[in-house]
Amino acid sequence: MDKEKNDKQKLQKLIEAVPDVGDPEETCISYWQKFGDKMLYLEGWADACLAGTGFSPIEEGETERKIEFIKDLIKEILPRKAKEKGLKLIASGFQETPDAENLYGISWGIHEKP
Repeated sequence: MDKEKNDKQKLQKLIEAVPDVGDPEETCISYWQKFGDKMLYLEGWADACLAGTGFSPIEEGETERKIEFIKDLIKEILPRKAKEKGLKLIASGFQETPDAENLYGISWGIHEKP
């Protein structure tokens, strides 16, 4: 199996392992971990993450609007997280979690030392 395919499978497993919780205080849904010779930042997005934005709770819909809002936020958050750690963001994305009870999706960023 080639390295790129193996890395994609490993990333997918790590994304799927992010806990489906609604309260970030309950379980850590944003964290760093080693990813080969790089660092991976994962963040689960629940209603608590959107507090103060005026969006309704997950069960009331507007999911697509919320997801677009989250995607805009991560364009700023992931590079800032990299800078805080003295790293360079080299790949990122957002994966929706349509079957989750609490999470809209998971953002991820792969970082390396500059």
